[in-house]
Amino acid sequence: DGWHAAQADDASEVFADGQMARFLGRADKNSWTPETYDLEVDASDNVRIEFSARNYSWEGIEVVLWNNTSQTENADNPQQNREAKVVFGSGWIDMAYKYSDNNNWDSDTWEWVSGLDDVVFNGNWGRYRIDFYGNSIRVSYSTDGTTFHEIDGLSVDDFRYENAAGAEGDDYTLLLRVREPVSIDNLTVTSLDANGEVSGQDADRMDEGFEGVLPDGLNTNIEGEINENDYWW
Repeated sequence: DGWHAAQADDASEVFADGQMARFLGRADKNSWTPETYDLEVDASDNVRIEFSARNYSWEGIEVVLWNNTSQTENADNPQQNREAKVVFGSGWIDMAYKYSDNNNWDSDTWEWVSGLDDVVFNGNWGRYRIDFYGNSIRVSYSTDGTTFHEIDGLSVDDFRYENAAGAEGDDYTLLLRVREPVSIDNLTVTSLDANGEVSGQDADRMDEGFEGVLPDGLNTNIEGEINENDYWW
């Protein structure tokens, strides 16, 4: 169970090379609660997360933009710490995000959107990109590792995490949530400007090829710590 280093498939060298990280499944196979891992990366402003991935079941990976600052303040209602999530499944994508400064969990604060594309997490390697910048979110995929295509229905311009009430500061991080076996490689986090352009060097915040040793964040399931349980999926 959990994440382990594994040898990448040579046939998928454009997406994964050398070693990669593979999630073998939940420790408790009788529970449907996902496991949650903190990438421990600064995501306090405009950022891009990009990774290669391959799924082995119906579900893939959930990426979460998480507000650390208000975690203790909102301990009884942990959904308030989530600014946005993108869930990749086999041919489908769901996204939820804050669009209001109101910090309650209700229809006046959150928007849910979905997309369908049969090349997304279809059992083959692909490359995925999520951009958070200004008031926008963009979700894209690539089948050749170079050219990216935005997923219909998942381009939004009413995202307001930088102004969310209750966020006393700018301490955000990125979480990965998983339930079923999946492989991931060449994970990067890059600074963007407010217009979504790369503001410095690619992968200036994280450049993880999983060569040899897994990053610390993938060694500890923090699901109980953030008390998310089954709220999210």
